[in-house]
Amino acid sequence: MTLDLVGKTIVWIRTDSIGDNVLALPVLDHIIMCGRPSRVIVVCQKHIAELYTPYADRIIGFVKPDIYVDSVYRNWIIKQIQSEKPDVAINTVYSREPLTDELVHASGAPITIGIDGDCENIAPAVKRSFDMFYTHLVKMPKKWESETMRHYRFLEYLFGDLGLYGLPLIGTKKEDHKFADKVLKGKPRPFIAFFPGAQHEFRVYRKLELALPKDATIVGLGAASEAKFAQRVSSPNFINLFGKTTLMQAAAIIAQCDIAVGAESGLAHIACAQGVPNVIVIGGGHFGRFMPYSANTILVTHAMDCFGCSWRCTHSFECIRKIKLNMVRDAIKFALEKKARADKQDHKSTVFYTGDNTKALQLVEGEEDTIEWVKYS
Repeated sequence: MTLDLVGKTIVWIRTDSIGDNVLALPVLDHIIMCGRPSRVIVVCQKHIAELYTPYADRIIGFVKPDIYVDSVYRNWIIKQIQSEKPDVAINTVYSREPLTDELVHASGAPITIGIDGDCENIAPAVKRSFDMFYTHLVKMPKKWESETMRHYRFLEYLFGDLGLYGLPLIGTKKEDHKFADKVLKGKPRPFIAFFPGAQHEFRVYRKLELALPKDATIVGLGAASEAKFAQRVSSPNFINLFGKTTLMQAAAIIAQCDIAVGAESGLAHIACAQGVPNVIVIGGGHFGRFMPYSANTILVTHAMDCFGCSWRCTHSFECIRKIKLNMVRDAIKFALEKKARADKQDHKSTVFYTGDNTKALQLVEGEEDTIEWVKYS
């Protein structure tokens, strides 16, 4: 199809987490550039809202736990969406959830576009019923591929041949960078942004802080509850900012750091977007789907033949627990050397791994030439 958006109002609805929204930003950017709508309304969780400042004419933010349990609040959010009289509602989530589908349907938009995805977050019978909420459902040829490739296919469906598909724009402001300057002023290099927490604790590598160099300035970022994962940081130049920054302040700090180290999270995707070399501890649950996609990423994992389990684990999360501490240290050293080289010819992600990567290779089929595999013994 060729989507005519000129002069129209679109509502972009994402009810998922920070990293998912960061990955999807280039889709919205292309829709704005290619479609030229008159107004862009974004519906997302409140703590993510500032991510969309460069793109949206209006942002309708909601608190996710409240919208599930409070029908009055939910109806108020729906009325906010309906008041914009959108012409087109767009949901680019592959693993759709009922909430997103219901908001798309309730928007009242005559054109509704989504993806005919999987049932990770929705019961098959509910998905079949909610498929009818969409006037256009984009089918994907593969059950397992990277989110960036799915986004490309989505845009190709809307507009035809795309050409280049870029990284997201992170809309930090001057005051965010002033905040970062103040935090890092007078501190010794290298600067390392450290975000050990993840949405689910089983994805957290509990030894990660022990891998950090003692002579570096370490800036702890993330939710206040994640400070417990940094209690053993040995650097005398540790700056604890857990729970003390906005999302864009954290992004500005990451942008000024030499490297970033952490779990697979929204801040990892922000590091990728800003071209900061990043060392990310990753398990096999979604390997190849959300990462890797950036040449700035160095993944660290224990590869197993159960990769691609969507975190329905039967092995006590050994893909995380069995990661060797020295492998993480070497990956951090590699990242710092990568930063020092600033090699613009390097177009591959790197994966440091132990174990058997046969299944991991299958999961990145078609994109395996973009990854350098480093077997660690």
